[in-house]
This record gives sequence, C-alpha cells and structure tokens, in this order.
Amino acid sequence: MKPTAPDRCARGFTLLEALIAGAIFFIALVGTTLLAVSAEANAGRSMAFAQGARVANQEMEKYSMMGWNGLGAYFDGGVTPSILTYSVNEAPDGGGRAYTVNVQLINSAGQPSGFFDSGIPIPALGSAGVNVPSFFVMVSVSWNQPNGTQVQTITQGTYVSPPNQ
Repeated sequence: MKPTAPDRCARGFTLLEALIAGAIFFIALVGTTLLAVSAEANAGRSMAFAQGARVANQEMEKYSMMGWNGLGAYFDGGVTPSILTYSVNEAPDGGGRAYTVNVQLINSAGQPSGFFDSGIPIPALGSAGVNVPSFFVMVSVSWNQPNGTQVQTITQGTYVSPPNQ
C-alpha cells in the first residue's frame, strides 16, 4: 500500500475568517442599534407634535364653543381684545410637559384687514361690498421638544359666525 498525504480538507473557519465574520456582525449590530435609538427619538418628537396639536385644537374649540355672542363680549366697546398668554399642562395634576398658549381673536368681517405677526394675511369671509360678520380665533401652542433645546409651535384657527336666523 502506498502512503498518502493527510487529508488537508479544512473543517471549520480559520481564525482570520472568524475575526472578519465577528467584525461584520458587530458593525451590523451597532448600525441596527443606532437605527433603533433614532426611531425612538423620532417617536418622542412625533408624540410631542401630536399632543401639541391636541392642545391647540382643544383650546381653539374652547373659544369657538363660546359662540358668536360669547366672543362678541370680548369686542365690547370696539376694542380689539387681548388675551394673556397662559400655560396648559399635559397631566391633570399639573405634571408633564407645559404648553404655552397664545390666543388671538380677530373681527374678520369684511375684507382682509392686515397681517398676522407671521406675515400671513388676516382672512375674511366677506368680499368687496359684502360684509359677512365673523370672528377669527387663532391659537398658537408652543412647547420645548423632549431634548429641551428646541421650541416648537403649532397654530390653528377657525371662524365663528352668528347663527342663521
């Protein structure tokens, strides 16, 4: 019988192959972790926007539910009303994020009569020669983002007109 060379067929990984596979796995793990952390931060910001929009809608509804006559009481004497900025907290017990609410009431009868501080024209339901009585309720809600460094604002508005008679 003729002697043969030992079987040199490799079984398993070499040390270099194992190190390369480990490095690839580690890079994929770190990338996935960073993606998850980023998604969590985005979810927190998204939740803050949703809650800010809810507060803005709630405060806008509060003023629009006063109705035409209730809002008209603010305009007694022909003076444009000034509602002081106030704060609304997330939790009923005063805890959670604090939202700063700024409300503007505008007599929007007739043609547009100027611009908001943001440069947006004040809307009006009327047109040339037609004076449609209405009030415009504009609510701006501001809050600090979860990281605390950036202030965000959401603005919503609605018209309130007298009931049909």
